[in-house]
Amino acid sequence: PDRFPVGERCTTAVSLCDLFPTFLGAANISEDGLSLDGSDLAQVASAPDADRVVYSQFAEGASAIYMAVSDNWKYVYSAADQAEFFFDRHEDPRELHNLADSSDAAVSKDQMKQTLLRYLESVDAQEAYTKTGDTLEWCSFPPKDEAYLKDPDAELLVQDYPSYPLELPGYSDS
Repeated sequence: PDRFPVGERCTTAVSLCDLFPTFLGAANISEDGLSLDGSDLAQVASAPDADRVVYSQFAEGASAIYMAVSDNWKYVYSAADQAEFFFDRHEDPRELHNLADSSDAAVSKDQMKQTLLRYLESVDAQEAYTKTGDTLEWCSFPPKDEAYLKDPDAELLVQDYPSYPLELPGYSDS
C-alpha cells in the first residue's frame, strides 16, 4: 500500500500486462533480464502519462478484435464486422456513445486507429493490416457464411456430431 499515493486517482491507461511488473516491484524482485510488456503500476501512478496507450487483441484474422486505449480515447476494431468503435473516455466513461462516424471526432479517431495499426506493424501482426507505401489500413476479410443460423437446430450436439450416440433416453424421441 505504501507504494501508491493515498487518496489519489490516476487516469493513465493501464493493462493486465502491468500486473506482473507490479507484483515483481511489490516483492522487490528485479526485472533485469526480463522482457516485459507492462510497467509497474506504482511507477505509472507516481508519474501519470496522458499519452500512454495500451493495446489489446482478442483472436486473430477474420475473427479478431483489436483495441487501443489512452487516457482520453478508446478505439476498437472488429475484423469480423469490419466495424470501428470510438469512445471519449472523459465525456462518456460508460462508453454509451460510439463516435466512430462522428465528424467531430474524426481526427482523434484516425490518430488512435493509426497508433493501433503502427503498433500491430511493430509486433509483426501481418494478418491485421495492409500496407501501401506508408499507409496502413485494416485487412479486409470475406464475410463469414452465417446461413446455418437460419436453422435453429444447426450445430446442436446430438444432431450434428456424427459419432455421438443418438439413442439416449431424454436426448431423442425414442
